[in-house]
Amino acid sequence: ADACRQGGYSWISEFDALSGARLPYNVFDYNGDGLFNDADDKTAGDVRDRVTSKKLADEGLMKSPTVISAGEVEYKVGSGTSGGIVVIKEKGMSGNPRTSWRQLIPR
Repeated sequence: ADACRQGGYSWISEFDALSGARLPYNVFDYNGDGLFNDADDKTAGDVRDRVTSKKLADEGLMKSPTVISAGEVEYKVGSGTSGGIVVIKEKGMSGNPRTSWRQLIPR
């Protein structure tokens, strides 16, 4: 591979907005069965656990996506440097789906 050739890939991560911890459910459908459940856990050695990040290998570097909430599922749609459209299907949120942060700076 040419070290000077542009390229790369993006990761998308999902965490608890209040604590920064891993979510208590699988966000991504890793096994491709259309469900978000324990079958999407990953195993490393003897440890089986939820995965909070997903590598977007084929799309190149992705710009900040638009989030489309559709109840039980959520879509993140954006463009990648490969020239294609990126659509990521995730498990939707229950309750209030909008959370924001406010940084307080001591004076």
